[in-house]
Amino acid sequence: PDKLRIWRFEPSSVSDLAGQGSRGPRPGSLRISELDFQHGSIKDTGRIHDLTSYSYQMNVDHQSTHLLLERKEKGFSRFSLHDAVTGDLLVALLPGKELQQARSRFLTHGGFVIASVSAGKADFDVFSSDGQHLRTAALGHGVRAILGRETESDVLVVALAQEGPQEESVASYLVDLMKGTRQLLGEGIMPWNSLQRPGTPGGISSRLFIEKPSEKFLEVDPHTGTRRVLIQTCQG
Repeated sequence: PDKLRIWRFEPSSVSDLAGQGSRGPRPGSLRISELDFQHGSIKDTGRIHDLTSYSYQMNVDHQSTHLLLERKEKGFSRFSLHDAVTGDLLVALLPGKELQQARSRFLTHGGFVIASVSAGKADFDVFSSDGQHLRTAALGHGVRAILGRETESDVLVVALAQEGPQEESVASYLVDLMKGTRQLLGEGIMPWNSLQRPGTPGGISSRLFIEKPSEKFLEVDPHTGTRRVLIQTCQG
């Protein structure tokens, strides 16, 4: 409770900014530090090299022991699992698989899931906490998948977006990650995501949705699909 782990991007050098502008992509690394409130000190514990700003995303499990890193290049993603303290590479994930519109989420038991789309079809890959690949299962047709929260252990809310004549349509499902099955929760709703880290299965964060296209902010009962309007519009 008296220590805080900090992950922050650092450009390789000032010269890397030359000709690229302060907001352009910059080569650099992810610096990992530990802030000790009791002693008023900060120390570096690790680093992940060979990153470029604006072309990576990171996700940390709820115990701050594992870090899931996504590198983006030319419309595709590559994932790797790292030690969240030292930055050491633990395992490269799904080597050789072309991942488009990829999304990832840590689960409450420490494992994680990666959803991606290929040729208009979405699927998901489930991993153990140490990066062991457990299974791949199809989600269905869609141009992108939106990962929500767990309504119970290993049952995840997943929305699939479909291309429409004027705008995307969306539907949300309850996906059993162990069985590889899905159950329709509701049409026209997508999970509201404000935090990357996993919440309590069945907690309020797993019941919050945005209705499309009305932009109403809803609470949805995962067992019955009953909707309750919390805010009439989330726009603006």
